[in-house]
Amino acid sequence: MDKKEALKQIKAGDPKIDLFSLANFDEKLKADKEVVLEAVKRYGYTLQDADDKLKADKEVVLVAVKRYGYALQYADDKLKADKEVVLEAVKQEGLALQYANKKLKADKDVVLAAVKQNGYAREYADEKLKTDKEVVLSAVKQNGFELQFVVGNLKNDKEIVLEAVKEEGGALEYADKKFKHDKEVVLTAVKQAGFALEHADEKLRADKEVVVAALKQGFRTERERPMENLLRLLNYADEKLRSDKEVILTIVKQNGLALEHANEKLKVDKEVVLAAVKQDGDALQHADKTNKKIVLVAVKQDGYALDYANKKLKADKDVVLAAVKQNGSNLQYADKKLRANKKIVLVAVKKSGNALQYASTSLRKNKDVVKVAIKQNEDALRYVDPSLKKDKDVFKTGEEIYKNFIKSENLKGEKLTKISVGLYKISEREDATGTYTFKDGTSKEGGAYLNNALSGTIDFPNQDGGFKDFIERLEDNEWTQYIREFIDNFEGPGKSIDYEEDEFENWEHIDTFDCEYDAKQDPSAIYFYFGDKEVLFQGSGYFYVNKNIKYTKENIIDLVNSLLSDE
Repeated sequence: MDKKEALKQIKAGDPKIDLFSLANFDEKLKADKEVVLEAVKRYGYTLQDADDKLKADKEVVLVAVKRYGYALQYADDKLKADKEVVLEAVKQEGLALQYANKKLKADKDVVLAAVKQNGYAREYADEKLKTDKEVVLSAVKQNGFELQFVVGNLKNDKEIVLEAVKEEGGALEYADKKFKHDKEVVLTAVKQAGFALEHADEKLRADKEVVVAALKQGFRTERERPMENLLRLLNYADEKLRSDKEVILTIVKQNGLALEHANEKLKVDKEVVLAAVKQDGDALQHADKTNKKIVLVAVKQDGYALDYANKKLKADKDVVLAAVKQNGSNLQYADKKLRANKKIVLVAVKKSGNALQYASTSLRKNKDVVKVAIKQNEDALRYVDPSLKKDKDVFKTGEEIYKNFIKSENLKGEKLTKISVGLYKISEREDATGTYTFKDGTSKEGGAYLNNALSGTIDFPNQDGGFKDFIERLEDNEWTQYIREFIDNFEGPGKSIDYEEDEFENWEHIDTFDCEYDAKQDPSAIYFYFGDKEVLFQGSGYFYVNKNIKYTKENIIDLVNSLLSDE
């Protein structure tokens, strides 16, 4: 590789994601300053493979350590004793102090720069500086947990302890016992990390101000498993405070479901309960379900809370309206009478068209309601009463669908010759034989069932009643009877094997002698063929889509009948 190619390779990489090495370059390139400078500018660690002469070149080393402080370890010993070089290294990575010359480990400027970048760098400082207050303060300000390594009088220095817990509340664990009794220190700690309460003195864990501060902060920092963390944090508090109204209010305002763990007296305290359901309507399951004001607040926050309301309030118009305004599907939890209330059902289907499924039979026949539902979500078509499906005020007529289809596909005068049905992952269960081998070396012949998932198509030609069969099967999804005839159209992977034996080392397949299929499902796709022209209706939930137009199964059947009558 020549120099030009080497520079090209170096510049082509991305330092954020690529690893690069000079190791594969020849010695000449490793000794070429321009090449090495370009490499260390992008990947500081490549200094390790540079020629020794360049490891002693201040310009090269400065560029490397600015990029990657740890590169100091590869520098010539003279440069490890160079204050300018070492300062740049520890500013980039404080722990690079470990590679500095002994003299510079005793240099306060260098050590301060290192601990400001990484508090743990104090470990590599000269013994004198390890106990220097300014150095220790800088270290704990950067990393509060560095307090655990502080010894001597400085461990008893309140200023140092306060700075440590201000940066990391959990550092309270490493503070001297007297500071765990100090309210100022403990408050500072729990305001940074609520769970520092665990390390506070028992007396302060009974201090309401401290506990409330801890609870407020705990929820801001603990995002995973919030309820578990909440209870853990509450358990650190004195037992008396676990039933204190102000404490429980603080908790339920952060996580309403915590109401479950309040004592019985507070579960019926209106202020506490309202705060809980306002934060999470689902908390109603642990509250008084007969109070209209509480239930209203709950369903406004989370309409699904209607499910927890008592029977009387499920029949209350104000409550149900609030719930369906939040989410139309909450109509399912309403009293039967209100599911027949046109005003309420209109609000529900306007919010969620599929809420039509929960409306009364009479309203699923109501054109006004049905039109609103379909406008919000065409999937609501599946819930329309069958008596409306031929109503041209609600649905397009078969003739209209046919005309639009012929025009969009330019099929005037074309004859429908075949229909294919696409089925996805039907079940195939093969009855097979094979040889079982056991741990003791013996073997015997035995059976197993091979479970496969196959995908493919079934064809219905325009002859011998093929299209009539297609229409009947589209209505009942009984495709299984055709699979053996069209099995060559299907393929797919094996999913699992059910063995006859429980404990064996190996099973080797010999033969398959029978298969069972289960293909009762909605087609994944339907294909119309007009000679060589293929028209695809792609399955999408309740519909089959062609050129962004949605067709129901009824529409497909009407289309086939229209195409046949046009012949």
